[in-house]
Amino acid sequence: MRIPISAAILLLASSLTAQRQFRVLSEDSVPGYSYTFFPHFSPDLKSSASLDNGALVIHTVATAQEKRVAVGCILFGEASWSSDGRFVFYVCLRQEGAAVKRFSSFELRRYDLQTGQTDSPFSQVRGYPQPSPNGENLSFHGGPSIMLADANGKAPRPMSGGAFIAPEGWNADGSAILVRSARSHRLSLLSIADGSIKQLAPLPPDADFYSPEWLADGSGFFFILFSEADSRRYRASLWTDAFYTWRDGQVWFCPVPSGNMYQVMHSAPGYLQLGGVSPDGATLMAVRNVYPPGFWELAAGLFGQTLGHERPTLVRLRLVAR
Repeated sequence: MRIPISAAILLLASSLTAQRQFRVLSEDSVPGYSYTFFPHFSPDLKSSASLDNGALVIHTVATAQEKRVAVGCILFGEASWSSDGRFVFYVCLRQEGAAVKRFSSFELRRYDLQTGQTDSPFSQVRGYPQPSPNGENLSFHGGPSIMLADANGKAPRPMSGGAFIAPEGWNADGSAILVRSARSHRLSLLSIADGSIKQLAPLPPDADFYSPEWLADGSGFFFILFSEADSRRYRASLWTDAFYTWRDGQVWFCPVPSGNMYQVMHSAPGYLQLGGVSPDGATLMAVRNVYPPGFWELAAGLFGQTLGHERPTLVRLRLVAR
């Protein structure tokens, strides 16, 4: 049986895409960045958004300028971007009752970078909400299940049941939610069309999973893996035998649909948090916290743990697919 030339070319291209592997060529620091926790970058990597002291902080990489938008609420979680880079989403805790500070629901707000206006299309949602990249759907926890609702938080319906699974964010096109099983420690994709689960890969039993960043074409995602094998111990005080354990994060990549994940780079000592990836997968943005050799032990003994985060740096990781 002969295979048409066009079909053969498509098969070859698919095979090459499935077999490509990323590795880090270089790492360089981005100057002029005022560090805040967990920045997330726009799809073009030209801006970042983070939450800091009651404000949404928009940072422009090229000019090192920051814009702080007061939010007037108690912030929760991290900021995220729409797929077109126009909107930034963030979460506020909703307080019920004036006498007792009790928070029982979340309000997902949307900041428009073009108009400077903020609206609240997703309000009074129980369980930390995560908007899809196109803003059409909303996922959140509802007991042991992952719930799915429409854009205004209405018509919620369960997408999963039984064994507890943790949502780890949406895939690139919003067709599925990346989930992690608490029992089997396995990554899977939960389809929003029919609720089916596509298993990807098991994680090491001693590892923690963070910061998934998807390629624009949905062919895979980068993430950080913290493993006990990468642990280092620091003396918590000069006058006691207590130790503080620090695990260095390693960058991994998981191709989809094969799920044959592999390590992209061994991190230098220090915490690494991914914040964005370019559409072609050639650049990763991250924040690295580095403890100078011997500094943490001295600081812990003399000043407690107040000087632990002394060298946060925005870094750009240059990648190549081989």
